Amino acid sequence: MIIPYKNRTIFAFSDTHGLHSRLTIPSEADILICAGDGINGIEKQELSDFFNWYAAQPALLRIFVAGNHELLFDLCPDEARLLIPRGIRLLENSGNMMILHSILLPLVHGYIKQSKFQMK
Repeated sequence: MIIPYKNRTIFAFSDTHGLHSRLTIPSEADILICAGDGINGIEKQELSDFFNWYAAQPALLRIFVAGNHELLFDLCPDEARLLIPRGIRLLENSGNMMILHSILLPLVHGYIKQSKFQMK
């Protein structure tokens, strides 16, 4: 989903379940938000591969919110956090969620241009 916000373009996605390499990230996206479920299992390598792919995407800011499939954040939170490379901001159980809420609030009010994400 593409969201225009304060002269920036946000691209939000979730639920790629290990198929993230098929996702087409719009070149105009300044901010990327992964709202979880980037992986399918609980393997550390799978999460690491996802983060390495995500960190390589061109954007000014990459935000990640762990979903129910990122079980490592529940089972081994410190170890999971160590897998996050530079350039990715983890949002969890903090006031930072208010930032995400204020960005996504326009969705509720119809201020977005919605597009289907495309798989290659």
